Amino acid sequence: EICHYTFLAQLSAQAQVRVQQAALGEGIPGSCPSFEQLAELAAAFADLKFQDYSFFEMCSLQAEGLLQEGLPGPTPPSLAKLCTACHRLKVHELRLFEAVLMHVADHWYDYSATSLAEIGSAVAPVLPSDDETVRDVYRNMLTQIRQDRDNLSLRGVGIAARFMAEVDHKGQFMPGLSQALVRRLMELKDETKECYDIARVAEIFSRRCPQDKQLFSTLCRHLHRHLGYLEPVDFVRFTRGLAAAEYRDDRVVHALSKWAQKRLKEFSDHDWDSFVTSLARLGASEVRQMQLREMGPAPPIVPS
Repeated sequence: EICHYTFLAQLSAQAQVRVQQAALGEGIPGSCPSFEQLAELAAAFADLKFQDYSFFEMCSLQAEGLLQEGLPGPTPPSLAKLCTACHRLKVHELRLFEAVLMHVADHWYDYSATSLAEIGSAVAPVLPSDDETVRDVYRNMLTQIRQDRDNLSLRGVGIAARFMAEVDHKGQFMPGLSQALVRRLMELKDETKECYDIARVAEIFSRRCPQDKQLFSTLCRHLHRHLGYLEPVDFVRFTRGLAAAEYRDDRVVHALSKWAQKRLKEFSDHDWDSFVTSLARLGASEVRQMQLREMGPAPPIVPS
């Protein structure tokens, strides 16, 4: 991963200049990036953790204008990609999110289940469902996801689960959705290559179906291909989720402690303490717990 932020800033500035020139009719034909290309660029910035507010404001204005005028350019996948990039970089473009939700409300039939899940998981943390209009759009989106769950990949199931967790805290907003996502995940249990947000999936379903041993057995089998890519927060989430479920697997406990040990320097004091505490609940031996405590940072001090 190469993060040459001076180059990225120049790339962003050039894209903005070309869009502005095209808007004024001064650009060279073919020099202005399409909306799809802007969304791809936004996704690349998110991958590189390059936060450029002016670029995303420009993309937001482009999306809003094109959607309001009904002009070609924005497609469901490109809108989902742009919203996801904003969410990953914590760029809260409210005008973009509101414009996209309005478009979804009127043209929901054009959106795939995956695009709806991506938009929902990005927008829901910023636009809570307290507003009746927003709540109705979310309900319609989740209904379509439930109906079209057969088209979701493992990654899509993970994104849909995150969207569901944001708006349906008690499982009452969209009854049956959690079970539908679990069924889809189990249909894909023999998928051996695709990676997804397995830690968040485990954490979410541990609260909704902790007794489903087949589900958590599948998640434990899938875990092994993800271990090399997990961030510290993912180790914490997966162990916490598995500890809250009824299923147990000693091999997973060993693998988690082994791989987390390799990433020890990346853990905060709080995350390491939470990780070891969850391992203890999973049945890690006292000797192993003591070793992890000694090699890791001291537990955070709780103020009296």
